[in-house]
Amino acid sequence: MIRPAKQCLPIVQQRAVAGEQPYNKEYSLHVRAPYSIHHGDADKAVSLGCDERLAATLTQNKVEHEMYVYPGVTHREISMNETVLERVKNWYIKHGVLLSNRHGTGSRSGLPAVD
Repeated sequence: MIRPAKQCLPIVQQRAVAGEQPYNKEYSLHVRAPYSIHHGDADKAVSLGCDERLAATLTQNKVEHEMYVYPGVTHREISMNETVLERVKNWYIKHGVLLSNRHGTGSRSGLPAVD
């Protein structure tokens, strides 16, 4: 039976094999920007295996990245998790997307500085 499969990246229709989400390694081979991955282990929308394979590909290609897994956190909850938000903010500051108020105001992206 062919049906839309829950996808890692990008979202396309593929055949689901044995309930595991397909991993699009071809897509991940093109990632060159620093990448921050946050995944709840209670996520039923995207398998942890997808992000683990993405992280392995990034390591193989020497792309700077970090990956965090949050116990008991679902796909819906991850976007509002305080620890996730703090880590994302710090990642953006580290990579020049945001400037911290400790270093002045504004940022390269035109977004305001954050505390």
